[in-house]
Amino acid sequence: MRRRDIFGGKVLWNNTIGYKLYLTEDEKRCRLDDWESQSGEDPGVRSWCDKLNKLDGVCTVQSCIGHVRRNDCDVVSVDSGHIEFRLDQHRTMQFYSALPIIRGVLGCENVIICWRPGYQICSVWFYPGLFERFSRILLDVFSN
Repeated sequence: MRRRDIFGGKVLWNNTIGYKLYLTEDEKRCRLDDWESQSGEDPGVRSWCDKLNKLDGVCTVQSCIGHVRRNDCDVVSVDSGHIEFRLDQHRTMQFYSALPIIRGVLGCENVIICWRPGYQICSVWFYPGLFERFSRILLDVFSN
């Protein structure tokens, strides 16, 4: 069974549009149109994602600043921050070239490149509170 994502009323995985390994302008437009109608994101996420999304060939898919929670029994749980994004072919090559740099930044927990048949999502996972740092790093990587 194929995974289907619906953005702005358009199915992005079917025989007509279909996912591409790399981000296309049509997909980016659909994702950003859908995202504009969303609310409830973490404070500070929107402005950094907007900066990344303004770059050609980059589209954020899901992001979180990360959270540290303490329950009534004083037990701490940590939800890592992350930025997930789709990239066109040029930006993908830039990202691959920068992987050792990104992975070496203090606070980076993991860099994941997830391939599905004909589809790729990249993500950077980091300690809570470092969303701005990793957004700036990605902006630097993709601005060259």
